Amino acid sequence: MESHPVSDPGSDARTQPVRLKRQPAARIGGQAAGWLLLAFVLLLGLPARQAPGHWISPEEIVARLQADPQLRQVVGVRSVRRQGRILLIAVDPEAWRKVPRLDRLKLANEWQQLWSHNVHEGIVAILSANDERPLVNYNARGEARLLDAQ
Repeated sequence: MESHPVSDPGSDARTQPVRLKRQPAARIGGQAAGWLLLAFVLLLGLPARQAPGHWISPEEIVARLQADPQLRQVVGVRSVRRQGRILLIAVDPEAWRKVPRLDRLKLANEWQQLWSHNVHEGIVAILSANDERPLVNYNARGEARLLDAQ
């Protein structure tokens, strides 16, 4: 490796040169490439819902939920609509109650996570299709709590 004289600020430059070792460009580039590779691997490890830049339009979310035949048949979803930042999901209360409690909680939490990730300050309301009575309540952290007796 080649060294170059550099002056030490506290001494006479003519009498005491300080020598710095130059790193080869390949070594510096290799370190940068290593960091880029590490960052890329870490990004690949993120779940899709946490990956930055992954966004689904509110209209597409509403369309997907409305078009899902299993939600209509099993869960009793009757209508899905957007009202500003609120996603309104009306379900048949009888069909909704037939779904096991843990599955209803999981669905409600997934819907909230999907909506709030894609809509700024998004809120989900799961209502009875019969009388628009709320069937789910969300706490400040967005976690679902079922409001029915089952």
